[in-house]
Amino acid sequence: MKRKTNFGRDAYAPPELYVVVLAAGMGTRLKPHTDAVPKALLRLDDGEPLLSRTLAGLTTRPEVAEVIVVGGHRYDVLRSYLSTLDAPPPCRTVFNPDFAVKGPIESLRRSLKLVPRGGTVAILNGDTWYGRAALGSLVER
Repeated sequence: MKRKTNFGRDAYAPPELYVVVLAAGMGTRLKPHTDAVPKALLRLDDGEPLLSRTLAGLTTRPEVAEVIVVGGHRYDVLRSYLSTLDAPPPCRTVFNPDFAVKGPIESLRRSLKLVPRGGTVAILNGDTWYGRAALGSLVER
């Protein structure tokens, strides 16, 4: 007989992982490159946006239930880009209109409202390159 947790899940099944990607900042040190796009969407040498590599590393992980990307600066561009992606896991966007004043803590607060009670959360910076091995170890239990 399987034990149930307080949240009704199988106690032996790994919890679902919700990945929050913080991508709201203005990237002022990278101006003028970030005038038109958020820092997480700056293209690397191969033409691929930085955020795209992070998301690609997460799509192969069945433990990831959802990716929540928090935007602020040029949110319209970020949301438009993410709407073109059609790969699991589901990816939602959250707008932080106070990104310039309240910073990443406010972005995190807004994103956690979307995580179900009992969900496990991993927080990533949208402007950081993560290798596949690093992303793999992130979700290993």
